[in-house]
Amino acid sequence: MISIAICAYNNAKKLAVALESLRDLTCPPGVSYEILVIDDGSQDETERKVATHGERVRYVFQDNAGPGAARNHGIRISTGAYLAFLDSDDVWLPTFLEKTVSALETHPQADLATTGIYVGPHERRSVGLLDGVTPGLWRLPTQGTRRQIPRLFHCCWSGAVVARRHVVERYGGFYERGCQLGEDVYLWIQVALNHWMYRICEPLAWYDTAASGLGFASGRPHYPMEPVLTDPEAIWRNCPPAYRTFLSSWLACHAVKSIHMQIAAGDHENARWLIEHYPAVRQWRSDWLRIRFKLAFPTLAGPVRKIKHALQR
Repeated sequence: MISIAICAYNNAKKLAVALESLRDLTCPPGVSYEILVIDDGSQDETERKVATHGERVRYVFQDNAGPGAARNHGIRISTGAYLAFLDSDDVWLPTFLEKTVSALETHPQADLATTGIYVGPHERRSVGLLDGVTPGLWRLPTQGTRRQIPRLFHCCWSGAVVARRHVVERYGGFYERGCQLGEDVYLWIQVALNHWMYRICEPLAWYDTAASGLGFASGRPHYPMEPVLTDPEAIWRNCPPAYRTFLSSWLACHAVKSIHMQIAAGDHENARWLIEHYPAVRQWRSDWLRIRFKLAFPTLAGPVRKIKHALQR
């Protein structure tokens, strides 16, 4: 059994599209799936939309607690040996489950299977997150360059992952504690540090950035601090000794990205907090010079960014 947990919040229209994409799913012989929609306190027509899809889809309501809590609720009430997570504004291609579960059944040493994805609005979507990704069995390397480290983890997007239940439960599921951003990264980095995975480069899922209300692609004016940076204790506790140097570098790379996002949103206090707690960002001269420039000349950062984007077109 595969349990599909769909986290929904005030997105009834897109949820209907996501559920429609599940009608044509194929599975390996002898494998079935259940669909659970966890409504995270919606005030729209989410429940009515789910009802139109019949008894195959189980609807569960909870008071608004964030995507991590909603997914964890779905895990607790699910029955599958495999777990998969589809957001209400995203879509799977018909062979997504067939190919990911077949990979896990064929390669028992892999505890997670992930696929390539399409990224963007429907009319402009393109293949994303495949830089440097090779298909097949894969284990996170213990070392990497500044350029390589952020890309190594690109393949673990929740909507393109199928994982063995015991692995997700081992790390407590998704981060909660009121988190609105990065609750999934908190889980998948721990899995990647400790387990083999199977990577499928074929895009079998679609991340609709035009519909996303959270995350870095949403265009929101304010970005919460991610728990991998503000509360990494559990990640360090579960990190094997061989990966501690890698984890330190990965966190610093992630901090660089977050610092730029915080500055762009005008949250210089958060940016400085990250610099204080992740001083390793200073070791990369190019990144550090850009950060210093943006903090010293905040009114110039925006126009310079626009000029740079115009020149790249």
